[in-house]
Amino acid sequence: MTNVDLLHQVVEQIEAAPHLWDQQAWMDDQAPCGTTFCIAGWACVLSGVVNLKGQLTDLGRDAYVDLGLGDKLGLHRSYDIVAWFDLGQHVLRLTAEEADRLFNPFGFSAVSRLRDDVKALIGVDLGPPSTMDSSQ
Repeated sequence: MTNVDLLHQVVEQIEAAPHLWDQQAWMDDQAPCGTTFCIAGWACVLSGVVNLKGQLTDLGRDAYVDLGLGDKLGLHRSYDIVAWFDLGQHVLRLTAEEADRLFNPFGFSAVSRLRDDVKALIGVDLGPPSTMDSSQ
């Protein structure tokens, strides 16, 4: 079952700072507006498996090994190459088909329609954006 709480955090992060979202690359630390991430990248950052520099944390290394990705990529103890698709799928608890649709760079129309696009792509209804002002 999809990790809806984490997906909700990812969408809220993108809505709050759309200039830091780039679905064309998991991470771009050369972007003029700051480091950008795709949905899989933000899921990895917000879940704590990578830091904002794109480096695996201890939690990320454990997930990496648990998924067998070190052996899959022939890395064993080297974590220079990160399988963002696999880690993103893991932390969001998506099926392979859902991950294919959600991580596709061409599946989104605009930040303002991100919630609708997520619902159309993987059937998860995140509801309306939360309001930042809790005094109302």
